[in-house]
Amino acid sequence: MRKLLAVIGLLIWAALPANAQVGSGNQVVCNAAWFYDTAVSGFTTITVASPTGGIDICGFIISSGGNQVNVKISYGTAAAAASTTQITPAFQFLTSTTANETVADTSSVWRGLYVPAGNNLYLNTSNAASLQAIVYYYQQNTR
Repeated sequence: MRKLLAVIGLLIWAALPANAQVGSGNQVVCNAAWFYDTAVSGFTTITVASPTGGIDICGFIISSGGNQVNVKISYGTAAAAASTTQITPAFQFLTSTTANETVADTSSVWRGLYVPAGNNLYLNTSNAASLQAIVYYYQQNTR
């Protein structure tokens, strides 16, 4: 019976919404989500920076429609490779005729992906392949 209650409790905990952890032990519910469903090569702005507050990324889901493309999330002051800092690996999606490929980080709490104040958040793709993405984040006014 205890094991059953533990499993039910774990399932309920896993279904909670994504949160961003701010400070010592405080959790704040993510206040924004951004989605992408197109085929553009290069940098796409996810959110523009607050000059005084950072951005905590709570989670993301990236899916390719069976096309070969590399995708990464980065931040910087301008949408150019020389002026951005990569915060995820370049996820490599291969050509597939059978199914979409997906990579996801769906933690319910912030685990360290942070964009410092004054920096924009970007999705960078290697070519104009069909791609879908959702990024959940907490935009702070001050940090």
